[in-house]
Amino acid sequence: MQPTHLMLVPCGRVTLARGCQQLTYARLLHACHPRHIRVPLPTSAVACVDVSRLAIQRSGVRSITLSAPDYAKGKDKKKEKKKGAVKVDESEMAELMDVEAFRGRLDAVLDRLRDGFIKQFSVRTSIGSIETLSVPFEGDHYPLNELAQVARKSATLIVINSSAFPQAVGDIVHALQSAGMGLNPQQEGTTVYVQIPKVTKEHRESLVKGAKMACNTAKDKLKEVQNNQLRALKKVDHVSEDLVHSVQNQVTAMAHQYMADADAMLKTKTAELLGEK
Repeated sequence: MQPTHLMLVPCGRVTLARGCQQLTYARLLHACHPRHIRVPLPTSAVACVDVSRLAIQRSGVRSITLSAPDYAKGKDKKKEKKKGAVKVDESEMAELMDVEAFRGRLDAVLDRLRDGFIKQFSVRTSIGSIETLSVPFEGDHYPLNELAQVARKSATLIVINSSAFPQAVGDIVHALQSAGMGLNPQQEGTTVYVQIPKVTKEHRESLVKGAKMACNTAKDKLKEVQNNQLRALKKVDHVSEDLVHSVQNQVTAMAHQYMADADAMLKTKTAELLGEK
């Protein structure tokens, strides 16, 4: 940031020069010492100048030009240049954290999203995508085929028999409804019937909506991994604050790159589901 200049004129006024613009501030204030002048800056900071060192100008007015930080505010403040991308230095990060473990947690989130895109979000619903659907049950998650028998009765109908775990039938129905696959399960006792949707524009758009929900969930998980690591870094002591701040920025940059990868995966999947090239 380029410094501005203060023109100090004893018993006169102070002008803050910023390029071709000038801002005039209050009268100089005399300090207790007669050989010094105090100048109020825009931030309420105070600068002291030795009057005995002021130069004599042709105009006969004693004056001096000093450098000062650019404290101008509002419309006169120049827009700061955008910061460049944070460079990730893993050797530096390794001084404060386990980089491989952090990357592993990020990779796991992205891998689950990729796997879900392949198995769950397909234009033509397969029996495999239903068998591997994750179902929350009694505080844990299970593939649907571990809780029930899944069978294709016809080209357009899949039947799920949960008689082995009858208490799970409600969770199975809910998982099918909220999977984002455009399914409308019908329950009869411990049996669930799933009609395979026809490939229509509405079905494609429903799948895209489900894929977006899955992507947003994954990005929330990535954010959670990032925040957990940032909280851990705040507890690190006996190191410089600059190093901690640098590593925190790099942690955020890594997580954001994974979020960008998730968005790229969604863009590709959306084009596939909508039949676009």
